Amino acid sequence: MSGKRYVLLGVAAYFAFLLATLPASVAWKYFIDLADMPQLNQQVSQLDGSVWDGSTKIHIDSLSYPLAWHVSLRSLWRLGLELDLSSYQDIFSADTKVFISPFGLALREARAKVSEDLVNRSLQSAAASMTNPVFINVQEVDWAWGSFSEANGRIAWEGGLVTYRDGRNTKQLFVPSMVGSLSSEDGSLVLTFASSAETGAEELISARLSGEGLGLIQVRRRLFDLLGQRWAENSQAQDIIFEISQQLWN
Repeated sequence: MSGKRYVLLGVAAYFAFLLATLPASVAWKYFIDLADMPQLNQQVSQLDGSVWDGSTKIHIDSLSYPLAWHVSLRSLWRLGLELDLSSYQDIFSADTKVFISPFGLALREARAKVSEDLVNRSLQSAAASMTNPVFINVQEVDWAWGSFSEANGRIAWEGGLVTYRDGRNTKQLFVPSMVGSLSSEDGSLVLTFASSAETGAEELISARLSGEGLGLIQVRRRLFDLLGQRWAENSQAQDIIFEISQQLWN
């Protein structure tokens, strides 16, 4: 290697070291000013440590989530950024690896436990609630150029009581365990729920997310059959009886 290359490598290593040891609070202030998004300051607090290794609290919908991160400096030489992220508390715990590069984003080895309390907060508007937590185990998700190329993982719920409002009455029913399989198809992220993890288990609910942020949820009559609920007699078990779509981002 020539002398010039050694000098360039040394300069690059020096600036990488400076960036890594920069206090997280200082880096965040520069980011807020550069992005001109001062409202983000209300969602982030208690920044501690450096850009390389630190922690903070994220505030979303009146809840606070502790977040810790560690950056692998080796990934900088591959023109990418590798982060180990973790968050642990009673209502939510998770850890994962995130890869960021000019070519796209990737998620690896993501494991999370979502408590029933947190799930029920999102169900309040539907006057519904459930028991038992949800477990997430994702091996990989790759996104690049507005398309999901790879996905592999599962989401499991052991089943339990579901409470919901039927007119003026409140009803309860027992829902058996459900397993969701994560995959990619035609550039979209697909999550398919079935009544068991067995191969060939019949689909109950499917959720699809396009690389452009369009979300779609479809519920088949088979789910109501499983729950012992009546539906139109002239319909088939595989018929879609409920469908909703929403643009999650542009």
